[in-house]
Amino acid sequence: MGTLTTSYIGSVNGALTVPVRELATRVIQRYENTYTAGEWNPDNTSNWAPGGYVDFTPRRADSRIVFSWRIPTTWSNATHSITHWRFYVNGILYYRHGHGGTHVENGQTLKWDVPSWGTSNGRIGYQIRSYANDNHEVRLYRSYYWNGAVSTQNCYGQLIVEEWAQSGLPAGADDEGIKTAR
Repeated sequence: MGTLTTSYIGSVNGALTVPVRELATRVIQRYENTYTAGEWNPDNTSNWAPGGYVDFTPRRADSRIVFSWRIPTTWSNATHSITHWRFYVNGILYYRHGHGGTHVENGQTLKWDVPSWGTSNGRIGYQIRSYANDNHEVRLYRSYYWNGAVSTQNCYGQLIVEEWAQSGLPAGADDEGIKTAR
């Protein structure tokens, strides 16, 4: 009798490979919201971005929280736009970054994987501010050029927050692989 230790399970022809770690976790809670309320114009003070945050209560203290926000952005009133973005988890600033450029228009997906903050309610999401009010602005949930011409359109955003937890590994298993006696 021997022991097999593996980190991946694959199909016979090698077309599909799945890390064992993914088989050991599962989603235990999911929040999903599609933002349809139209354009948002951030001013020069940091504010919670509508559709870009949620008050969330994890079910387990040992879980992971995965935050995914699909956000369309475009420039307005200036060819060069600048905004400052801050990502918060339960009152703690995790990361800040800027978004800017000339004639900005894109859709981006911002994704974070953070540890649970326990089983109490906490806010997870973004605060955003423009560099200057009514100048050098980015607008959220809007397009500027549509079909090659100036034609603004409201765009939808989507926020998904999932709580992932260990499924319970078999005896003798660790984080890197499952050990199976033969």
